[in-house]
Amino acid sequence: ILDKNPDNLRARRGLITVRLKEGNLVEARKELKTLFAKNPSDVEGHFHQGRLALQEGHTQEAIQEVLQALKLEPRFAEAHYTLGLAYLRDGKVQQARQAFKEALNTAPDSVAPALRLAELDLQAGAYRPAIESLERLLAKHPEAVDAYILLGSAYLKKGDPGKATEVYRKILTQAPKDPRGPYFVGGGLRFQGKRAEAKKQFEAALALAPGYVDALDQLVTMAFTEKQPDAE
Repeated sequence: ILDKNPDNLRARRGLITVRLKEGNLVEARKELKTLFAKNPSDVEGHFHQGRLALQEGHTQEAIQEVLQALKLEPRFAEAHYTLGLAYLRDGKVQQARQAFKEALNTAPDSVAPALRLAELDLQAGAYRPAIESLERLLAKHPEAVDAYILLGSAYLKKGDPGKATEVYRKILTQAPKDPRGPYFVGGGLRFQGKRAEAKKQFEAALALAPGYVDALDQLVTMAFTEKQPDAE
């Protein structure tokens, strides 16, 4: 498209998105330079410039570029979310939390900012708010595997491994080919002292993903605990 119509800014923005997703930062920067030459105040351009800076580890530049995008378009939900990521990288947790909240205010059904807020609640020891928000999220998005994982973690930290395991089992239904399902179920069972059942789940995770190191580590640890090093 761009070969025939180099002034097609929508196509160029799309190409920049692809280049950033690929991790091809050199080409992304090249396309951004062309985009800004045609439209210095391009909202998505500043947003992508911020994403590029974040991927390169230039946190302050990322923050400034995304803020510029939000100045031009205050209801840019993805920009609020990216700003939150940049603030987190910069160690500014409260600013990150506010940015994620703004992302949700702008796009209430967004999964990513809701997960980030729940993570921050868990890190702060606010288990009940994390559980409530994750349950609301899963009511809308029952396919969100990461939400089950976080919710199970919240119940574990609350000292309720039975409930955590119940939550993890839902992954088996929602994403039967995802090795994280049996892996986390195994973790919940092991936490309850149900070693034989836990072992079967870790083995099931490895059957789904033979290179799943975390599941293998669990089996090796259990083997050593049982004084069966030959199981390694």
